[in-house]
Amino acid sequence: MPGLKKYPATAKLFEIMRLPIADINAQNERVRNGQGSQADIARHTAGWIKFHQELFDSWIAQAKAAAKP
Repeated sequence: MPGLKKYPATAKLFEIMRLPIADINAQNERVRNGQGSQADIARHTAGWIKFHQELFDSWIAQAKAAAKP
């Protein structure tokens, strides 16, 4: 990702973030079942982050550390 050299925190975040396929499948199923509005997706995202807070926080910390000179 050549353009990301200017944004080391973003590059690091893209490098380390991994979502379990089961979680992606569950989200897709919610959308297929009518929970696909912007508000629904925001609620699902917030719930996923809350449930995986420690992992999410570690991603953010690593990304921030990559931005430091």
